[in-house]
Amino acid sequence: MSKRGLRVKCEIDESKDLGVQIRHVGYVPMAHRNTDIDLAVADGGEHLPGLVPDPLFPEQIASVGPYENQAFWITVKVPPSISPGVRDLTIHLSAEEGKEKKQTELGAMSAHVDVRSFVIKARHDFPVTHWWSADGIYDAYKTQPFSEIWWKYTERYVADMTAHGSNVIAVPIFQTRREVVPRPAQLLKATEISPGKYSFDFSDVRRFVEMGKRTGMEYFEFPHMWLYWGVREPIHVYQREGEEYKLLWPTKTPPTTGVYRSFLEQYLPALRKFLDEEHLAPDHTFFHVSDEPGSGEDLENYKRARALLRELAPWMKTMDALMMWSTESSVSLIFLYRFCSRPRITLMQGFRTGCTTALALAVTI
Repeated sequence: MSKRGLRVKCEIDESKDLGVQIRHVGYVPMAHRNTDIDLAVADGGEHLPGLVPDPLFPEQIASVGPYENQAFWITVKVPPSISPGVRDLTIHLSAEEGKEKKQTELGAMSAHVDVRSFVIKARHDFPVTHWWSADGIYDAYKTQPFSEIWWKYTERYVADMTAHGSNVIAVPIFQTRREVVPRPAQLLKATEISPGKYSFDFSDVRRFVEMGKRTGMEYFEFPHMWLYWGVREPIHVYQREGEEYKLLWPTKTPPTTGVYRSFLEQYLPALRKFLDEEHLAPDHTFFHVSDEPGSGEDLENYKRARALLRELAPWMKTMDALMMWSTESSVSLIFLYRFCSRPRITLMQGFRTGCTTALALAVTI
């Protein structure tokens, strides 16, 4: 342990036929725990609330204060063309000393990557989705919704998703949050050109789909058409007026009649036309009614909403997550989610798949 801070650098003597990336692990504040979770089984145990590791910065140097822990995240990429055998890696930690910032070695460790003699076939016919937040990106980078900065960084995030096994991307055509927001994540430009008559500009949606294809996404997932937890209201659809966004209809609008039914009668054919133009086949597109409906009244609302979609868009197949299971055969509500977390142990066995192997290296001073 050291009572003074250090600037610690991580370097690797790497095998030339492996791709090695070193990143510095950052921390974010976690102010609260989830409710109704026993502390004995909760992640983090007695250490939370507090700071938790989350972002990975493309840096090989980290400032480590007295009695602190700091981690480097090392990614090892194994290309499909690599020859079998063991690769030895040497990891060096050093610190800057004095005004001259001379590097003093703190220590070294060895790691071994064992590449086996077979190639794992690429996964197929197994869609994997991870929901993401379009507004989270433009809020984090302090830019406008769908600005060129947003497009630049979003493409990097989507490419990172495919690199980690996702092949389904959720398309933010609409903002699906329950609250009314000042800067909605809505790619579709919807305009009420006269009372009850709408026009739809899919240009940004098309740009997003093209980006998804370019970064390796195979399937496209479209947002829920009714707000979550009860199917009592339609989603919020916004129209841009100057620098402001306004709802096309009030909150608490009836979910399956009147204004919203009229909107769907116009929107759904326009959506189908767009899908055909982009060659998005039915077996490569996913649609939703409403997220996590419960039983009782919720289930009846869900049935009415699903019946309306079946009437207006018989081509559309839907799937949803359940808050409560129903055995009624008239409603099919099964949706498989795949949740992933970062590895917490060193993974040092690689296969020739173009796969990624990761190890976490902690530094304590």
